[in-house]
Amino acid sequence: MAQFCKHCGTPLNDDKTCPRCLGVAQTIDTGAAFCKRCGSQLNEDNVCPMCAGAAVVEKPSSIASSGLGPIDSSMFNRAVYERGMLVSPESIEPNEGEVHVRQYNFAVLRTRLKLMRAEGRLQVTNKRLLFRATGRSLWAKTVLQHEFAVEDIAGVEMQKNRKFSPLSSVLGALLTMASASVAATFMEAINEETKSLTTGTTLAVIVGILAMFLLFGWRKGLWLKQVPLGLFVGSSAACLWRIMVIGGGGDWLGNFLYGLTIIAGIVAALYIFYVAHPPNLEFYVKTKTGLSGTGSVIVKRDRSFGWLPFGVEYSGFSEVLPGVDTDRAIRELGSVINDIQKLGDRGVEKWRR
Repeated sequence: MAQFCKHCGTPLNDDKTCPRCLGVAQTIDTGAAFCKRCGSQLNEDNVCPMCAGAAVVEKPSSIASSGLGPIDSSMFNRAVYERGMLVSPESIEPNEGEVHVRQYNFAVLRTRLKLMRAEGRLQVTNKRLLFRATGRSLWAKTVLQHEFAVEDIAGVEMQKNRKFSPLSSVLGALLTMASASVAATFMEAINEETKSLTTGTTLAVIVGILAMFLLFGWRKGLWLKQVPLGLFVGSSAACLWRIMVIGGGGDWLGNFLYGLTIIAGIVAALYIFYVAHPPNLEFYVKTKTGLSGTGSVIVKRDRSFGWLPFGVEYSGFSEVLPGVDTDRAIRELGSVINDIQKLGDRGVEKWRR
């Protein structure tokens, strides 16, 4: 029976080495169950050892049936981002007697101007607190790693908020203005062709209703929502401009379009402001031996502007976003470390359950 990589599903070489993960990989049973969230193989109780909880399972039927494995982009991403892997002992060598306690998919780090992106995992063992972020850049794989001895940790501080991003604000404004320009040109052509504002006004109202529906009713497509908002602004402004310059339509239509344009502009501006403040994460570890108790910065965005040489560098990335397990880490991490420090093996067993 063929054997496959535990992490990415690629068929192993004759020496049981994964050609994608570039290392010896533990093999898996092609009928085994896996965590739908992170891809790790579940234990006998159908519990994910990485997510530390019951997980919805899936079977790699494509692996068993084809004999080739699921060859898609997710395999490459899993190898690059080390998804489904414990920091210790799978990504780095463990200490003597080191035992895994908890791990969190903690952060997403990126610098969009440099096409850099990494996914950060935060792991607590009985000996160390480990943070490891792996990913890709325009040139090669990127790795950011920090580790602290558990007994040296005096406390942790985590901040999850929203902060202003100059790049997001510029991109949002440009996308809205481009959409508005296209809509205004198209609407002016319709008004000129029909010699009436009725058709243009009707289309502007329809676009406005669609924009509001997508804005409040669709949870995905953060950037795509700006396209209908820009179309709403451009179409209503084009109709208003035609009334103000050429005339026609009556006072009631002019007042209606005037109000419609103001509403469209306010909504678009507020949404640009929202997009310009993406989620932000900061994580500090205060060590007992740190100077003045200030501790060390593990996860924090740089104060820089992409390719420009000035600024303050913390992590090498201009944005640090919360991960899927950030809220759980905020709730648990302090207690996990404190119990390990005070209870020893009893604290380890408590949080491994």
